Amino acid sequence: MMPIELPSFEAEWRPLRMETIPGSGEVITVAVLVKAASGQSAIRQSVQPAVFSSLFGPAAGKGVGTMVTASVISIQQQLDKGIPADQVMPPFGGFDFGLPRDCVARDFNEVFDVAVRLSSAFGQSAFGKQSEAADSSKQAFDDWAERVKLALLQRREVDAAQQALQAFNIRLKVAGRHLRFGVLKHSYAANFGVLRPGHIGADMRSLKLKVFDLQGLRREQVLPIDSAEVLVGCPAESALESFSHREVDSFHESIFYIESESKARGVKLIRCDTAQGAANHVASALLAA
Repeated sequence: MMPIELPSFEAEWRPLRMETIPGSGEVITVAVLVKAASGQSAIRQSVQPAVFSSLFGPAAGKGVGTMVTASVISIQQQLDKGIPADQVMPPFGGFDFGLPRDCVARDFNEVFDVAVRLSSAFGQSAFGKQSEAADSSKQAFDDWAERVKLALLQRREVDAAQQALQAFNIRLKVAGRHLRFGVLKHSYAANFGVLRPGHIGADMRSLKLKVFDLQGLRREQVLPIDSAEVLVGCPAESALESFSHREVDSFHESIFYIESESKARGVKLIRCDTAQGAANHVASALLAA
């Protein structure tokens, strides 16, 4: 009989719970805080903004989602200042942390996936399932990055464009993990992603990972990164008329959420409705790097 080999990444996690009605005692898990055995800590929201709208209605749901996002950002800022994970405090009443639970996994991201799966009925986790939606999202992300590269090659400054392409798809070891960055040169790093109405759930999961990878790159100081961005391909406001009101509302809530998450982690989100626009932005950023 072959012995079972457990993953080597050790951590503990705690759910951040929100009381739905003050004084009722009814709580739902809205985020997860993970502390690795190495001491690294981070918190991530586990419930998408659209879920709050479904639970509490459009108006109240937007307010609840804003409070949850603000709480996650505040706690992450406390962690970034060196406050121990067991001493951070939510900024609003009605939020508290559950008991810590031990976990072993392959890496930080998998701990979050396990924690969300075990703590939240409304959270979305990729742990333990092969997701066609995730594969579709990955393909859309790769297609967007390829379109930006082609648009960069079509620029008039051919020599500069070809030099810029050498900065695409760079692999780097960060905190023991091999990560791939969309663009990496000197002090500039960027990842590519999309946000498509009708595919918000899968796209948001993938986008958050792109943001977390850039945050890790800046935190570990593998390179002296001054500017980290995620270039998100998404439709212009005028192109949203063909979608339902629900899809448009979910899109706007998700944009607000991912912008807030990115800003809190030292990453700038750049919305682009064309590959040419994204290529122009990348070219300017690389010249300044």
